[in-house]
Amino acid sequence: AVSGADYVIEAVVEKRSVKDEVFIEAQQFCPPNALLITNTSSIQLSDLLPCIQDHSRFAGLHFFNPVPLMKLVEVVSTPDTSTETHTKLMQFCISLGKRPVSCKDTPGFIVNRLLVPYLIDSIRMLERGDATKEDIDAAMCYGTSCPMGPLALCDYVGLDTIANVMSGEKIHIIR
Repeated sequence: AVSGADYVIEAVVEKRSVKDEVFIEAQQFCPPNALLITNTSSIQLSDLLPCIQDHSRFAGLHFFNPVPLMKLVEVVSTPDTSTETHTKLMQFCISLGKRPVSCKDTPGFIVNRLLVPYLIDSIRMLERGDATKEDIDAAMCYGTSCPMGPLALCDYVGLDTIANVMSGEKIHIIR
């Protein structure tokens, strides 16, 4: 499946061991000049580097849900990612009709570093009975033009993914 690929994009569960297995196997069959890309939302790319043979061809493309509606893609580079790889990925995203932004390999990148505390706070509001699920989601959709409310987003991506993002980012949530 990857023997003639220019881009090999991994999009599996947010577990480092699973991603490592995918990259190890893909590198056995993909062309030597193929770009290796992770779609991780929470694992730092530097943690995946040990299984990558050519670090200059490795980067991250973090697409956002719902993908058909959301234009943003975070293009994440490690210190070893080549300028050529980064440029190709920016152009690739534009060719998909997306709006790429560049980000260094930091915990949570840009969006999740800001988004996860917001999602957790929406869950806490619901738990306390501050508002209904429907009203919390409606307030954020109509008040900030979000395509979906925070609780709907939690349901969409899964609470397990949010928990993995929180632990992967080592972010601090204020109670």
